[in-house]
Amino acid sequence: MLSPLSRKAYRIDPHLRGVNRMAVQGSYISWRIRQAVLPFVRVYGQWVEERIIPLVSQLTAMADAVEKKAYDELMSQPVGEDYSGDGSEEAEYAFDAGLSFYQNITAMYQGTLNLFAAGLFHVIEQQLADITRDGAIDIKGPDTKLENVIGWYKQHFHVDLMHYPSWSLIDEVRLVANTTKHAEGQSATKLRSIHAELFQNPLLRKVDPHTPVFHMPVNLPLGGDGLYVTGDDFRRYHTAALELFDWLVVHFENHADQYYPQ
Repeated sequence: MLSPLSRKAYRIDPHLRGVNRMAVQGSYISWRIRQAVLPFVRVYGQWVEERIIPLVSQLTAMADAVEKKAYDELMSQPVGEDYSGDGSEEAEYAFDAGLSFYQNITAMYQGTLNLFAAGLFHVIEQQLADITRDGAIDIKGPDTKLENVIGWYKQHFHVDLMHYPSWSLIDEVRLVANTTKHAEGQSATKLRSIHAELFQNPLLRKVDPHTPVFHMPVNLPLGGDGLYVTGDDFRRYHTAALELFDWLVVHFENHADQYYPQ
């Protein structure tokens, strides 16, 4: 149900010379972004920041538990009278089990974070497109491809999304999304030129922050290999997304009495 504000703002535009075209005012669009778009984008990011990113601090403990369990199980097995081992072989086997688990779980964590970053871009893209649906009756709305959405906003909302001050971060997360989905390609090449650290394993960065970044093809970004979005990267992208929609709210509030689309 529309609020009193939105009912007032959602009406037949009397200035369209009798054409039966639905139009909405800027006040309605700003209200809709506040009520529907921003809460969803905020919760999407909060879920990742509060539930996914903190898992990185637990991976070592999880691997240690696997190693301990493997060692305890080996040491609890019955042995013959001629057994003269001191547990070193069992410890080595258990260590390998823990290491294998750690390598796999960190790859899974990284692939998950890459995927959520890609998802964030598509959340942005889809929400921008969906904002156009309310007024796009006689004027067909764009599909969800970002370049088409940008053109539609310019023509019918009279706002250039690329003038948003942090648009470079929106474009960066777009490249992250494409690289996550398609691995090595044009998007990976462009992304490497603007943020090469995304292609360096953060464990190497932690050991030596000055380690040079070598160009290696991205083959398994969904397998946690080759593309390394960090928690800090995701937070930057999420902040940029929220601020983009805040920027749009301000724009439409400044044009509250204007009818859209045009």
